[in-house]
Amino acid sequence: MSAAVFAKLAVLVLATGGSAVGMLALRQSRLQAAHEAAEARLRMRTHAERTMDLRAEVARRVNPEALAGFADDPELVPAIEARHEAETGLAHDPEFGPGPSRRSTRP
Repeated sequence: MSAAVFAKLAVLVLATGGSAVGMLALRQSRLQAAHEAAEARLRMRTHAERTMDLRAEVARRVNPEALAGFADDPELVPAIEARHEAETGLAHDPEFGPGPSRRSTRP
């Protein structure tokens, strides 16, 4: 066997091996991507189920009587007023009219 034929055969074997390794790498990447997508779907489903459970718990606990009790609580302030107070350090003075979240009831 001549050296030229041996060199061509060696190049052919190396090229075929390189192609096979490249195809295996692509296959592995595709499998890994599919696995990660399946895990993400599973996490999303778990979170959706947890959200539904929490919504059901909120719906079970919140009823008209409980809401009426919250509305009568004098310590309850709208979130925007609490945020304003936290950001500015200034409490709303009722002497100067409705607070930032309360709408005036003018006709």
